[in-house]
Amino acid sequence: GTRQAAHNWYKELIAALRAFGMQPAVDEETVFCMTRKGRKLIVVMFVDDIIEIHDDDDLFKRFIKHLRSKFEITDEGDLEWYLGVRYQRSADGATMTATQAAYIDRL
Repeated sequence: GTRQAAHNWYKELIAALRAFGMQPAVDEETVFCMTRKGRKLIVVMFVDDIIEIHDDDDLFKRFIKHLRSKFEITDEGDLEWYLGVRYQRSADGATMTATQAAYIDRL
């Protein structure tokens, strides 16, 4: 698409995030956050990809329903690889580790 198309997509996505009640991070315009009843939802955008982090499954489900009402989206499941970084969740799901071992191995 054109540069204008990308800009329009970004504006529509921002409007959808704000309509859901999310606010941009202070120093990073591609990160949006919200806290409801002590629970958090964080969205990170890169081109046409969105990574979300949450600690409330119901809030996450409402967020996805909201996005689907505005856009055609796909859910790629748990984050495993992104921008050359591998992400692994601990067995108990409490932590996530990011590594660039594949990049280091190529050096």
